[in-house]
Amino acid sequence: MKTFLLGIMRKLLQHRAVRTEEWKFVSEYNVEEYECGLRAGDYLRARADFPSPEMGEEQCSFSQGELFGVLSGSKDTPGVVWLLRQQGEQRMTWDDDSTIFEVFERIPQGDTSPKS
Repeated sequence: MKTFLLGIMRKLLQHRAVRTEEWKFVSEYNVEEYECGLRAGDYLRARADFPSPEMGEEQCSFSQGELFGVLSGSKDTPGVVWLLRQQGEQRMTWDDDSTIFEVFERIPQGDTSPKS
């Protein structure tokens, strides 16, 4: 199972929306529902540890059970889900497609306790 998850993680590293070379200033967050079915206010829990790929100066890693809140998105950044990492309150993005559910599981409202 661990080998399977690592294979998925490697594939997902190629799909991450964060790899953008060009930065765009976003000031309006008016998208409440994403193409993948997530809505602003939903919570996600990491299914497994995620490695730290180098993405320019940024690095992204998180642990199994870590929580993320789904934020309102922007029409200026289509195809991207905005997430708020609960530990450290860091914003990050993920591709707005079904691959998000390979790394994260949607959790019921009120069940926001981290699990390992």
